Amino acid sequence: MRHAFLLRPALWSVAGRVFDSRNQPAEARGRIRIVHEPLEWRLDLELEAGGRSWRVPLRLAPFAGGTAARWRCEPPAPGRLEGSFEFAGKRIFSRFGSAHGSLGGRQTLTWRRDGSYAAEGELLRGGQPLAAWDLVLRPPMNARLSSRPRSGPRRRRPGRPCLPS
Repeated sequence: MRHAFLLRPALWSVAGRVFDSRNQPAEARGRIRIVHEPLEWRLDLELEAGGRSWRVPLRLAPFAGGTAARWRCEPPAPGRLEGSFEFAGKRIFSRFGSAHGSLGGRQTLTWRRDGSYAAEGELLRGGQPLAAWDLVLRPPMNARLSSRPRSGPRRRRPGRPCLPS
């Protein structure tokens, strides 16, 4: 399998649930735009859930063939966060925190056979849950992101619709 999230510029759709500090769920929908520039990569998350909307702008140092990258985020709330993405097998781990140490969290992105990722994480304040999420990140419909090698034109199976991979 080859990871596509973060490593290729794309517009990903996001759907799932977010949880507040009382563990109350809200359905969530949004998108993540990944842009690669020579000196900096951008990951911009826009998410709506429970009548609220968030914009989370991450800035990454481009990967240089390694398995980890540092990132920073300066949304209006909760303030500047810094962290890293680390690739390990079919997972991408991220740990993050604020400069003053009161905020921190973690996220795990798990690659799935259809090319999407399960994203589970939490944001903590003073060790107590502030928010959590259980989301699915889906790649663009025209992207070929599965692990299945492709050789030549794809043949349609009788009785099954021809869907993009």
